[in-house]
Amino acid sequence: PVFNEDCSTSMVVPCFDIPTIFDLVEAKGLTWKMYISPRDGGGNFNALFSIRRYYERVQADPAYAEKYFPPVTQLAEDAARDRLPNVAFVIYPMELSEHAPEGPVCCGEEATTKDIWALMESPAWKRSLIVLTWNDYGGYHDHVPPPAPMTCPSGEGFYEPGFRVPALFISPHVKKASVVQTEFQHGSVLRGIEDIFSLGTTLHDLDPRAND
Repeated sequence: PVFNEDCSTSMVVPCFDIPTIFDLVEAKGLTWKMYISPRDGGGNFNALFSIRRYYERVQADPAYAEKYFPPVTQLAEDAARDRLPNVAFVIYPMELSEHAPEGPVCCGEEATTKDIWALMESPAWKRSLIVLTWNDYGGYHDHVPPPAPMTCPSGEGFYEPGFRVPALFISPHVKKASVVQTEFQHGSVLRGIEDIFSLGTTLHDLDPRAND
């Protein structure tokens, strides 16, 4: 959405052409995909979480979009055939995103579990790491207050972390049944990709401040 002078909002699509983590991955000679709902851009709210809908270069090149934004239903097939990219993001359709009242939470859990098992049973499992997390805390009470606001690296303005969200690290390289007390943020996912693949740069000044 874009804020207008009269404080109203309007949707401008596409409107962005800024670097993403995928640009850094490509520059390193690595591969990536974003598995999304087939209805992305066509009335599915979860399309809001996908760069496919908002980036000019993606909208302008259908072949590019088809190559890098396959349907989420293709994830299990790519895993079974050992065709997964180095970096993959998975975004489920709204009815499977565990956002009430769009669909039962158990339906989203079942879809997620099915795809995780597909990866665990694939040839790629021995070299894989799954980070399962959510975009918000669901609006429920949390007895742990959010961290204190942090000043932006530029010294101007600040950003304030919200309440905790769950995060699961699933991999044959993760210590079984372990609980990590480290404070992470969503930027930790980007920091992890940058470090694991030695990308040599960061997407944003805030990335180095995120634990990974």
